[in-house]
Amino acid sequence: MAETRRRTVILSMDLAGDGGIPGTGQQRILAQLHATELIDRSIAACHGRMMRHADNARRVEFRSVLDAVNFALRVQRATVERNAGLAPEHRVAFGIGIHIGDVVEAKGGELNGDGVNIAAALEGICAPNGICLSEDAYRYVKAKLRAAVTDLGNREFENVAQPVHAYAVSLRMPGAAKSPAKPRVLKKKRWVQRAVGLLAAEYLRLVWKTSRFRIEPEDFYERVAPEQPVIIAFWHGQHFMAPFLRRQHRVKVLISRHGDGEMNAVAAERLGLSVVRGSGDDARRFALKGGFAAFRSMLRTLDDGWNMALTADIPKTSRVAGLGIVTLARESGRPIYPASFATSRRIVLNNWDRSEINLPLSRGAIVMGAPIHVPRDADAQALEAARKALELALNTTTERAHAIVDQRD
Repeated sequence: MAETRRRTVILSMDLAGDGGIPGTGQQRILAQLHATELIDRSIAACHGRMMRHADNARRVEFRSVLDAVNFALRVQRATVERNAGLAPEHRVAFGIGIHIGDVVEAKGGELNGDGVNIAAALEGICAPNGICLSEDAYRYVKAKLRAAVTDLGNREFENVAQPVHAYAVSLRMPGAAKSPAKPRVLKKKRWVQRAVGLLAAEYLRLVWKTSRFRIEPEDFYERVAPEQPVIIAFWHGQHFMAPFLRRQHRVKVLISRHGDGEMNAVAAERLGLSVVRGSGDDARRFALKGGFAAFRSMLRTLDDGWNMALTADIPKTSRVAGLGIVTLARESGRPIYPASFATSRRIVLNNWDRSEINLPLSRGAIVMGAPIHVPRDADAQALEAARKALELALNTTTERAHAIVDQRD
């Protein structure tokens, strides 16, 4: 393909200051997970397209300046909130530059030219957790931007012929007042969460007892016995029948700390599972609400000989596996077994994870994939390969489970 010139919105981001991701050991691993999963999820939510990813630097193309700014605010606010609970040496800070201008798309899709150079230059003058816009970009969002803005004047940069008028966007909204406390809704009451969790558990038990389930491969339990403890992975929204995969095995399941998670925890414990509580809150997995403690708890769970079960999706992004679970496999040395569950009678909800509500009196299928091993010395490239392999395996087992219950085999 010949080079093509076009006008587009480019966002450039990198770690602010010198060096890479801070910290050592598990803290550094979790910081990397936070950055990667938050950014990937936010790109999808804001209609972006990753153009380049080298080390911690990223170039992202957006369909509008407003989408790019919304992405930047989302990432920076979540990062600041994460940093509030950490020691300074474990904090992560990004600089983000945004420009709309001409770029040259080379063979393979890589973008070059003044548009990219200006975005990268703006990123370089950002304060930690800062956002800088060129005047060309700011013009498109000036009337819509609900954030404080500082005029930085004209700036001269290497590799850019003309001075660039720059603006810094603050993370606070101008004149923002503290929102009044929202009334405590019924579902947040402890007794309601417990009642719903118990009812859900007994309903799932009814589905299990009135349905005929088939497991594939038939000798799964014999195959997995020598490898225990293992990590069981499944897609969010297809996990409701997961407790019944357990026989006499010791299994813990990761459940988030938000209100729905509380109900899920009650249901899981009612069905005989132990629970590890961790973050599933939007934009903050492995960052807030017990995320660090949850990762360490999962490692201890596996070290103690318990199997560990958890969803593989990036939060709020269906059918996209995150790096968290493959990093857990690397750090623990335990294999991941992909698992899918389906019933012939089901209701599919129109929500982010396309939840399948399993119905009684069904044909049921539990399909297990081949184990995925992640080497202890796996680098970022190897982790990404393992993540893609897990994603493919879960999609394959899901398709197979549906084929069995829908009698397409």
